[in-house]
Amino acid sequence: MGLVPPDDFIRIAESSGLIVSIGEWVLRAACSQARKWQDEGLAAVSVAVNVSAVQFSVERASSELVRQVLLDTGLAPQHLELEVTESLLLSSADVTFAVLQELKDMGLSLAIDDFGTGLFQPQLSEAVSG
Repeated sequence: MGLVPPDDFIRIAESSGLIVSIGEWVLRAACSQARKWQDEGLAAVSVAVNVSAVQFSVERASSELVRQVLLDTGLAPQHLELEVTESLLLSSADVTFAVLQELKDMGLSLAIDDFGTGLFQPQLSEAVSG
């Protein structure tokens, strides 16, 4: 098939449930690499990792996984930024907020990825044009 665009394989991974394993692997790989760079004497930089809404489907699993990965890799929380989509913020808001608050309390940075490209887009378009 050649190169498969992220929109295609992420949708398939989410519907099959594989996104959880893929997401954990990506998180571990990013944290391990950032820590390796620090161990080699490079300046400490933050790494950003996109998080799928499916990964947040179990309330405490997300924050516990992040905590364990940070512990396993030795990366300080302030060097990890998690990027969440606006759709994640709007789905199951109470569960999402609880998990995001736990992650923030750990010292991670949080960012909204692709803001304005999905559910909020009509409101933003109307606000700009109206």
